[in-house]
Amino acid sequence: MEPLELIVVGKETVAADTVKLTLQRLDGGPLPAAQPGAHIVLDLNGLVRRYSLLRADAAPTRYEIGVLRAANSRGGSRFIHEQLVVGSRLSLLDVANEFILDPTHPMCCCSAAASASRRC
Repeated sequence: MEPLELIVVGKETVAADTVKLTLQRLDGGPLPAAQPGAHIVLDLNGLVRRYSLLRADAAPTRYEIGVLRAANSRGGSRFIHEQLVVGSRLSLLDVANEFILDPTHPMCCCSAAASASRRC
């Protein structure tokens, strides 16, 4: 896909060290479709980073992503938290989905957590 210039139309702190960015095309036109589980690839002033979309839409005009400020950031989350403001521009390089769910095949998604605790 050809790079597409986006503009930040919303930046909201939604939790400690987490912001939600709302992005759209400069002309407000449609963006590439996104399936559930998709992420966007952004060029952040020379840093290429992937961010999961908060919602999928077949005909989106805006994308929303959540970005946690990483303590050991290599630059992406720091750039978003410290330098991006409403009106900032950045390039969309791709919309990708590496975990596509096929509704014609049954699937069971399971998760588990393990923890250890010391008994006194």
